[in-house]
Amino acid sequence: MRRRGKAVLIGVIFVMILPLLTYSQAEVYTALLKAEALRSAGDNTKSLALLNEFLANTSDYRLLLSRGEIYLATGNILSAEADFTSASGLKRGSGAYGLARVFAARRNAHKSLVFLEENLKSEFRVSERLIMADATFNGIENTTEWRKFWSIDRYSEAELLLSEVQYLIGIGKVDEARETVLARKSTQIPRHESLYSEALVSFASGQYQAAANLLTSEASTGLSGFMRDKLLADSYYELGNYNLAISMMTNLIADEIPDAEIFIRRARCYDAISDYPKSLSDIDFYLAIFPTSEIALNFAGAICIKAGDNKGALKYLNVNLEANPNSIEAFRSRGEVWTSTRMWDYAVSDFSMALDLDPFDSEIWLNKGISLLNMGKREEACHDFRQSMRLGNRKASEYVNKNCIR
Repeated sequence: MRRRGKAVLIGVIFVMILPLLTYSQAEVYTALLKAEALRSAGDNTKSLALLNEFLANTSDYRLLLSRGEIYLATGNILSAEADFTSASGLKRGSGAYGLARVFAARRNAHKSLVFLEENLKSEFRVSERLIMADATFNGIENTTEWRKFWSIDRYSEAELLLSEVQYLIGIGKVDEARETVLARKSTQIPRHESLYSEALVSFASGQYQAAANLLTSEASTGLSGFMRDKLLADSYYELGNYNLAISMMTNLIADEIPDAEIFIRRARCYDAISDYPKSLSDIDFYLAIFPTSEIALNFAGAICIKAGDNKGALKYLNVNLEANPNSIEAFRSRGEVWTSTRMWDYAVSDFSMALDLDPFDSEIWLNKGISLLNMGKREEACHDFRQSMRLGNRKASEYVNKNCIR
């Protein structure tokens, strides 16, 4: 009896924990990135299906937040409220901003502002600019409650400075952002809180060493968060400190930051140190999230070419051209693969397609001419060499002098 009872108990425990074991943390992270990519592309149906699949077998507040956003965007207010509430149950305060938006959509200003205040007191605190730009609050922004709520200062000078600097840099006004930072330096803003704004301006100005110095200085004590670490990693990359950049990016990935672009950035670092297998691994992960990305597919093709894997390069470039038939770079790269394998007719075809899309690329005219020359089509090749020369390609003049002057 005791053995049977023990077996039953083990079985019950196994059934209870099975949903938690179904998906690994890495799989959940990947699902979050995929769901967000689908939602950003406007495919709420597929995004919702993916989130439902994972939520049927695991509990993660981030999955609930993501699904709640879809429900709110599609007008399923009750389901959105349930997901945001459940998210806060798993991670305190995580669903507060979503609930503020839910009740704003219902024109319930009091409850909306209760949850908005909860958000502002939590680690999930959102910026004033994001709130003011959120159309969900349009229905309550003319209420007495809303005006009373914002009559109190909700953000520090440093937070307002950062928001303004991010906005100015985002619209390309870097000089104005720099002037804003310099003008505020004489105020009472604590150094470590305003330092990130200054580093942002330095990075946007191309002063990468200055940005790195700021982010690693003694004054940066107290600075934290993935935005700071991302900026430092990007600064190291621009400075050519690829191993340091890789180390920081690896930490960011381990922390599961919700940004798939970090994998492309790390892939570029691996490429820079000629670690092509790791670079390709990161690109493949990114392509699992964005399978038709022209930039990633071209990048993968380029890595394969560097690694001497022409077959692999063709695989990525073929996929790219199927998904992005107007990709000049894909036609150019595939033409170069054909050239390296001496399949001149295929090379000419791809270079011709690239020139149909951009007839002013002198390098492609030259490459097409070289391929034609290897096919024995001297007259056509000379036409292309001269065209390349007219567009300013000095190398083309050598081919003209050697092959086209009788």
